[in-house]
Amino acid sequence: MKNFKKSVSLVVTILMSIALFAGCSSDGIAFYNAMKKSNKITTAETKSTISINVSATNLSPQEEQYMPLVLPMINGSKIYVTSKVKSNEAQTIAKMEGNISIQTADTNVPSMDAGMWVDVNMEGDKPLIKEVIKIPQEYNMFTNGKEYIVMDLQELSEETTDVEVDYSSVVDMSKEFQEKMLDFMDKYAYKFNPDVKIAKNGNEYIEQNGKNQYVTNYELKLNDKQLKDLIRYSSNNLLQDEEVLGFVLDYMKMILEVSGLPEEEMQASLKEMETELANYKTELPTMMENINKQLDKLNDVRMLGDKGINLKYSVNSEGYIIKESGTVQFVIDLPSITAMNKELVNEEMMASMPTGIYTIDLNFNSEINNINLPLEFNFPSLNNDNSIGYLELIQSMIPEVEELNGWVQYDDVWVYFDKGELKINEWIKGSDQKWYHIGEDGTMETNAWIYHSDKQWYYLGENGAMKENSWLKYSDGKWYYLGRNGAMAKGWIQTSGKWYYLYNNGAMAQNTRTPDGYTVLSDGSWNGK
Repeated sequence: MKNFKKSVSLVVTILMSIALFAGCSSDGIAFYNAMKKSNKITTAETKSTISINVSATNLSPQEEQYMPLVLPMINGSKIYVTSKVKSNEAQTIAKMEGNISIQTADTNVPSMDAGMWVDVNMEGDKPLIKEVIKIPQEYNMFTNGKEYIVMDLQELSEETTDVEVDYSSVVDMSKEFQEKMLDFMDKYAYKFNPDVKIAKNGNEYIEQNGKNQYVTNYELKLNDKQLKDLIRYSSNNLLQDEEVLGFVLDYMKMILEVSGLPEEEMQASLKEMETELANYKTELPTMMENINKQLDKLNDVRMLGDKGINLKYSVNSEGYIIKESGTVQFVIDLPSITAMNKELVNEEMMASMPTGIYTIDLNFNSEINNINLPLEFNFPSLNNDNSIGYLELIQSMIPEVEELNGWVQYDDVWVYFDKGELKINEWIKGSDQKWYHIGEDGTMETNAWIYHSDKQWYYLGENGAMKENSWLKYSDGKWYYLGRNGAMAKGWIQTSGKWYYLYNNGAMAQNTRTPDGYTVLSDGSWNGK
């Protein structure tokens, strides 16, 4: 069921992103056709500039400690990306050469340059895919002084898998899927009709590579409300559309057909897919009700700043997109996000959570030149002195950690290794049969509430062990009960022969009347009335 939901989400995201630029307006369809034509370009050179600026207000004391260190490294910095691509019309043979340069405004942080080259040939029995990465000089220490990292797909496949893959079938499947996707998009572009449309914004001449090009400009604008309306419209239409669901099922079947599974396993998997689709349709009304409830809550959370989303595109007289630029202003309002899930958070947790309101301005500008013109590619000359293979690089790092297994103490914190791999953000069952949790920083958490993916709260004691079958008097002065499986209890519970009522945030009711009309004493126990 999870696989089907993930596939639906993927296709819905693609459809929403592409169909947003089409809708059913004449301007939208014209721009959509330019997008399709631009996808068939065989050679092109792109130059892009990206800048990010972050401002922060309403910071908590913890945030005030580290944000003054982080913001100067981000604000005023620029990212420059250049790339050249070349492919045949079938897009089975391709080359790419690119470079990324990050220039920071903070003089204490050095600028970085990295390069990449890709060579692809999917026409033989086995695909030939080689990637070469030129790493920034500052990181040569991790590659034994080598300048390049080489990733060869054929070498990786031989070393890491025993499964026989029919690559020619994979290529054929990819072509077939692309054709089906384009055909499906052509049909859906006319059905998708949100109250947001890309609009033509006049014509002009722009200079590019010393030439004046006559272009048609298009512009897409979204404010905060329009973005939320778009998300709601897309969710309520695409997630329930029979054609979308059928397309997802066809996509999953195509993947399965080239998986190399034995016939019996393949038939069992096909049957499982059809069952997943049936279950998805059965659960759809409840799922949509829950989605719309969350979207209702989202109305109180600001996602975009006053600048919103403003995207601009220029299409030349040949129908190709040759210029893109835009401004996107995101808002991350942590107090509003926390309030959106307030029923899951008690007062103490609320007090310790970050309170910052972050406004992120993203600006970008791209020019696409030399469309379908001859381009030269300069692949680096590689040898054993200046390059290292990806597998060799990984293997060179293994001896440093292969002896680490289980709990290891560093200073005052504990970390956990599993066959040399440092565990992060995971539950660990110790030899004492108790559960411990490793945080996002890789250290064992203590004296902390943990909200798990099962939508339950758990508490880790002073020694890190999850508390079970016990009362907890937390620092907010209130009592909580951790049940048999460690989950924070809610509602009525019976323990030691007495009944107690726990609110939705887990806190025990004391000396009051419960929501269902019963009286509890100062120790929280029910008085029988």
